Formats: sequence, structure tokens, C-alpha cells
Amino acid sequence: MTDVTRPYQETVSGDHDLMLVANLDPPIMVHLRGRTITIGRSQSNDIVLDDRYVSSCHCQVAERQGVYRVRDLGSRNGTHVNGVRVDDGVLRPGARLSVGRETLLCLERPRSGGLATGLERLVGESEVMEQLKTELARFAARDAPVLIEGESGTGKELAAHAIHELSRHRQGPFISVNCGALTSELALSELFGHERGAFTGATRRHRGAFERAQQGTLFLDEVGELDAKVQAALLRSLEDGRITRLGSEQAIRISTRIVAATNRDLLAATRLETFRLDLYHRLAVLCVRMPSLRERLSDLSLLSKTLLVHSGAPHVIGDDAVELMHHHSWPGNVRELRNVLERACALADGRVISASELRFDGFNAGTLAHDDRQLLAVVAGHDGSIAAAARTLGIPRTTLRDRLHKLEQQRRLGSSR
Repeated sequence: MTDVTRPYQETVSGDHDLMLVANLDPPIMVHLRGRTITIGRSQSNDIVLDDRYVSSCHCQVAERQGVYRVRDLGSRNGTHVNGVRVDDGVLRPGARLSVGRETLLCLERPRSGGLATGLERLVGESEVMEQLKTELARFAARDAPVLIEGESGTGKELAAHAIHELSRHRQGPFISVNCGALTSELALSELFGHERGAFTGATRRHRGAFERAQQGTLFLDEVGELDAKVQAALLRSLEDGRITRLGSEQAIRISTRIVAATNRDLLAATRLETFRLDLYHRLAVLCVRMPSLRERLSDLSLLSKTLLVHSGAPHVIGDDAVELMHHHSWPGNVRELRNVLERACALADGRVISASELRFDGFNAGTLAHDDRQLLAVVAGHDGSIAAAARTLGIPRTTLRDRLHKLEQQRRLGSSR
């Protein structure tokens, strides 16, 4: 076999901000802008690969003026980009850098500010969010279907967008379908399309979501809400790689990346026979779970600041408000946080949002008994005013006064022991 040692000649725009993702245990994500890194078996390298086919110092990746180059450092088995052996080549988004038996994925990292596109729209610096971003970047480089699970308001559609924008399908369309808002008949038409005259009211041909998403990504939100008839049709299309419009006999080949999302436990639904097990396995080739807001409370301050900037509000979040937020359970997750901040902006007298200006969804006397720290934080935010705190909590002043009296009795009893 002829040894291919020609350089990889594709060029890239200076607007790219690239990162290398290594599918190791644990996975590695290395940003490349402004850096020169080395890859090899020696511990002195930036990326260490424990592989006998990798040389001690195997190759170098460097960025200069927006161009990312990979240079082989005299390795025994060579460095390959997209299957082509290179001595000195250029990396672009989507490239696969093969070093020994390991393949590193070259992915684009969006660089715009605020609520940007891709991974940066998933705001958070907590450990659980960093793990999520790494997982999404790894999954984006593959064509297999992805199932995104998580509570309502956790950002499942943002995660789907990130997968699309980091994948080879990013030049194609991103088509979103809310499966929970469709009846059986509407779902079949919306997904697969219909011909003129296919049913009453079908006055013209309609291209379904699968067709509109050709060469791109089809996002099936709340996929667990589809009924049995639509589930069967969806499974058939995923298995055959073809769809047929309603009222037509002509099959259309599809080339679409499938990303589905649900706030239900689909595996449990298969045991209850409300969701097909075979369809579940088709959709859940790659699975990712979105963390709830209560699992990443350390992101509250950054999230609040980012949402306020994105909304155009001139307000900033006060430390006492952030402290109070830490004692809320956030059943509505980031969507609830956005609502709380918008409400606080309307109530705030000044530029700084204080704890006294926060109004939580579903916050009542029944929940207070389970979180006395939250109650005390609200009172403290009102400088000890029981009347003002009771108005914020939406409970009678006497109820709050009695609860504070009981807490004081408990404190005294505890201190006397």
C-alpha cells in the first residue's frame, strides 16, 4: 500500500475557535485558540495517550492568526487527519485527528457573548455542567440518534441546538417539532407530510419535518407524548431510512440527524407499555440527562447575571437575593428562574434586586414548614419586618409570626440542653 504523506490542504476561517475532544476515561476537552499543545505517550504532553502505538512526543497542534495546524513530530506510526497521513496539515471543524489507535475530534467552540449559540448557551461552570458540555461535544461528532432527558425548563432544546451546531449537519436546517402539541393525525402530517387531497382540508402538498430537515437535524421535543399509531410510523421510518407522505405511495429517502427530548421516564413508560420498547432503543442510542437547577445551585449567580443581560434589564442581582435563591427548590428550573427575575425587575425600586423583591412560583405556607432557612432569609431580606415578609411570601402575617415564635422556642430549647 502506498504511504500517503501529502499535507492536508483545506483552510479555515479566522473566525473559528476550535477545541479537541478525546473520547477517553475521563474524557478530555482542550481549547486551542492562542495555544500550542503536544500529544503523545509521555506525561510531559498536554494530551497524554496511553497507547503503545503512540510515540513519546507524537505531534503538535498550534493556532496562529486563526489557522490551526497539526505537525507530526517524527512519530513512528504517523499522524492522520480524516484518514490522510500528514506531516504538516490544517485542522478544520469536524476533522478527525488520529494518533495511534485514538481519534480526537476537532469541534468548533462558539465565541459570541451573552447567551451565545452552541455550548455557550448552556450557562454554567459547575462540575455537572462541564460534564454535560463534554458529553454533548462527544455526541455531536457522531450521527447516531440522541435522546435528551430532563425536567421541564432545564434547557433540552438548547442542548439539541448545541449538538446540531457542533455536528457535521450544522450547515443544514434545524427543525423542531413539539410532539406534545399534536394530535395523531396532525403528527403524521407534520412529521411525514401529505399530498393534496390526502384528507379533508388538504388543499395542497405539504413537506413534513423529515423532508424539511434533510441534511440537517430534526428535534422531536416531548417525544414521549406521541400515541401508539405515530410511534409505529416513526419507528418504521427510522428503520427504513425512508418516509412516505400521507396520500402517496412514493417513498422518500431521508438523511437527517435525529435528536429527541422528553421530561418523562421513557424506559419506565416502556414497562407500562405506553411507549414502544423498540422505538426507545432506536432513539436512545446516545443518552444525555439535563441536570435540574437544584443540582447546580452554584450556577445561580452566573445564570441570573446572564439572563438579566440577555433581557436588556438594567438591574443586577444582590448577594442577599442569591442567598435566598439557594434555599428555593426550583421545580420549574431555569424557566422559573427567568420568570422570578422578570418579576423582580418589575418590583425593584433601584438597580440592585434584593431578596425582598423575589417572588417564587408556588411558594406558600405548606412549603415553608419544610425549609425554615428560606423563611428566615425572607424575613432577613425585609430587615426583620414580619408584615413585609408575609406580603412577599403571600401568607397571613399571623401565620408567619406564629412560625417564627415556634422557631425561637426550638432555638431556646436547643441552647438550654
